Amino acid sequence: MPLQKCYFLPPISSFFIVISSLLFVTAFGYGSPGPIAAAFGENGFFCAIDAGGEQQVICWDKTNKTSSVPTFDFVPSMASLSGGEGFLCGIIANNSQAFCWDLLDF
Repeated sequence: MPLQKCYFLPPISSFFIVISSLLFVTAFGYGSPGPIAAAFGENGFFCAIDAGGEQQVICWDKTNKTSSVPTFDFVPSMASLSGGEGFLCGIIANNSQAFCWDLLDF
């Protein structure tokens, strides 16, 4: 039986192969971004973007049945929202950056 040659990559090459393979990994949320979103789980809540022009975020938790004013003072105006497991994220209207918060901030 003839001997076979084994080739080993240097550690730095192996590192780059592993890192480059991670570039093709995708993540999935609960839905696509839009003007309304819900956070799920034990600390679930619901938020919507006020269509009155200022794009303020109004949120309701399990105990709050009605709300006509923005609930979070620290949440900037949003262009879109998306919910997750106990948290919400949005795209800030004036600079397109991501911003996330949870019910503990309520």
